[in-house]
Amino acid sequence: MGLGIMLIQRSGTNEMLNLGGKFLMYIGVGTVVFGYLYAEFAGWEIFPHHGSNPAEALQFLYPAIDQGAYHAWSASFPLGIELAFPFHRVVMVSDHGNLEHLILLTIYLGVIHVFLGLIIGFRDIMLYGNGHGGVGFVCAFFEKGVWMILLVGGFLFAYGFLGPSDAEWMLMPGAAICVSATAMLMWTLYNYHGVPFPINIGLAPIEAVGMMPTVISYVRLFAVGVVGVKIAETGNEKLFSPMMDIISDGGEAWLVPVLFLGWLAVQFFAWGLGVFSPNIHAARLHFVEWMRQYYDSSGEEFRPFGLRSRFVEVD
Repeated sequence: MGLGIMLIQRSGTNEMLNLGGKFLMYIGVGTVVFGYLYAEFAGWEIFPHHGSNPAEALQFLYPAIDQGAYHAWSASFPLGIELAFPFHRVVMVSDHGNLEHLILLTIYLGVIHVFLGLIIGFRDIMLYGNGHGGVGFVCAFFEKGVWMILLVGGFLFAYGFLGPSDAEWMLMPGAAICVSATAMLMWTLYNYHGVPFPINIGLAPIEAVGMMPTVISYVRLFAVGVVGVKIAETGNEKLFSPMMDIISDGGEAWLVPVLFLGWLAVQFFAWGLGVFSPNIHAARLHFVEWMRQYYDSSGEEFRPFGLRSRFVEVD
């Protein structure tokens, strides 16, 4: 946030520099908010689940948590959703860390985000067409509605297959929905994209299966959200803790500045990942996974003035 403020103050009339400063400010604010929700500071847990650490001084910012407890509040919701405060992503203790819950939440976020893109695509085709001459509700249904049905069916099938035993009833209905959606996708490819029907028999299932990696790709949000803090945590355990042991117990004092510089290097590396990596991957998800659900690059290239001069002014 300090770097963002400095850029804004020095931007003057440079709009790009001003926007860059605001961007860093947004990143900083988001980092503070989610760092509070995760009860994590520079790779340390604010609560001493792993023993004492320098971040314990920030415990006054949180509600009182019972001795031995990990959360001030926690709740279970349908479809395996677990929420808690603080929502720990550093602690690895079974039943207390939330790493698996983060994976599930990112997959659900992917389902919702892709479905939203399909809704936008449905609306665009219904009102303006699909770029291949088709327009209206029926065209929108086969172009985007079929994918919505496939996404719902795939979700039911996956949850019935991977979820708890009481969700097995979702397995067969989900499979039936997926098969029917794939059959309708064959008609979409034939009627609206001109693909020969014999080819569609093999192409439609391949296209349908492609929805799975699209959704799973959102797990990268979990990965980039954890990798930075885990790197910082490793630096704390392997560099900062030994340095403090040398200071408190005595030992080879010349190692203290070496360990401290090494720890700073690790923390700055984790900070750099935290600044750039989540934004790069979030932008990729928007452009590659989300926008392709409604963006259509077909049509005529926009040429406002053409390539040839019709009138030439000569002195």
